Amino acid sequence: MPRVSIIIPAYNQAQFLGEAVSSALAQTYQDCEVIVIDDGSTDNTPEVAKGFPPAVKYFRQENQGVSAANNTAIKMATGEYMLFLASDDVLFENTIEKCVTFMNQHPEAGFCDGQSYTIDENGRPLRSRPRGPRATFIRDGKKEIALLLLGDQKDAAFPFLVRRSCFESVGLFDTKLRMSEDWDMSIRLAKRYAVGHLAEPLLKARFHTNSLTAITGLDILQNAHTAVLESVFKDAELGPLYSHLQNKAYFSLYCLCSRVSARTGHKGTGILYLLSALKTCPVMLVEVRGLSLLIDAAKDFLPRRLRNAIVKTLMSLGLR
Repeated sequence: MPRVSIIIPAYNQAQFLGEAVSSALAQTYQDCEVIVIDDGSTDNTPEVAKGFPPAVKYFRQENQGVSAANNTAIKMATGEYMLFLASDDVLFENTIEKCVTFMNQHPEAGFCDGQSYTIDENGRPLRSRPRGPRATFIRDGKKEIALLLLGDQKDAAFPFLVRRSCFESVGLFDTKLRMSEDWDMSIRLAKRYAVGHLAEPLLKARFHTNSLTAITGLDILQNAHTAVLESVFKDAELGPLYSHLQNKAYFSLYCLCSRVSARTGHKGTGILYLLSALKTCPVMLVEVRGLSLLIDAAKDFLPRRLRNAIVKTLMSLGLR
């Protein structure tokens, strides 16, 4: 039975950290270790950590960002697999059992992910249907990268459960990135490995006003995403393969920035991002994926009733 190291980077999420750790300790899969890296939290995270059982490895370091926290944990870990869990998210009790079974059956896959339910800060579901794959399958890494570049949150995978050997091949997380480090790692892994998708609920992902995206800053988000895109399009191997997607990738980025702007109270900025998206790649208006991204961003500027109707329509069409 291969050991799984559950890695939880924590920064100022003390109110949720205990639930994340409890879900890691409650796994039906037996051979797990739990590693919490406190990345210089200024809230009461250290006090919360004092209540952890001895089985939890807790390490506190100066604030260096989530990439550095992940890297610290990887170096401490003894598992054959690494599972990355945000400190405000929650695992289902059989998550690791499902992932390891799948990965053992598919040695060609470097990492896998699955479905997630979105919850609010009180644990209440925000949507009735999960995000993620609707079928269990393996996708070629090069095809996966195309979806990642286009911002396909429904079909593309992020590094959830990863083989330790993969980090020996592609390296650790990029500490220059204060955000988007998981997106960058997905692309680097998919460059070398196939990707597994499980049509199984694996995670409860929490959305709240104190999430990292909300508190870090829109400019940091945009700069990090831009840095990842530039690294892909300048890469000697990947650049020629995906140069035709460059404008579409930036269209997706501007739609993302528009959504974040609207949800953090900066609707004027969000509208400017929507206009930038249209100017960058107007052809996306006649493509299903592009239209879905645009509508998903634009709905946040509309009244709640109309917004809910749009979400239901997108879900019924399989676009969200």
